[in-house]
Amino acid sequence: MPEFLRDPVIFTALATLLGLFVGSFLNVVIHRLPRMMEREWHAQAAELRDEPAPDQETFNLATPRSRCPHCGHLITALENIPVVSYLLLRGRCRHCDARISGRYPVVEMLTAALSGFAAWHFGMGFAALGASSSCG
Repeated sequence: MPEFLRDPVIFTALATLLGLFVGSFLNVVIHRLPRMMEREWHAQAAELRDEPAPDQETFNLATPRSRCPHCGHLITALENIPVVSYLLLRGRCRHCDARISGRYPVVEMLTAALSGFAAWHFGMGFAALGASSSCG
């Protein structure tokens, strides 16, 4: 293990940063999972009615790329940096200026804070990993 990771400040900072990215992924899950389940339900209902399944584009946790729910603008990598992009864009879509829910940075910051706290409290080891994984 690299020596710099033994420093509690560096370990806590890295855990907090990782928590931001985990929080961003949790936002994807929060947004997409209900839609994925609904699509599956419609496909199953069509099958039970002996109807063809509805034609739909691939929709899962990885595909398609994130879009503005108002105008469909594809969100670029620079527009998708946890918390930073939300602040730089002032909580609005860069393309249509529609409001972006404050839930996104709140989930990211909360996950980052809980991950950082777990790293600080438990230090390097399985206890911090276990506590961090239960944050999300």
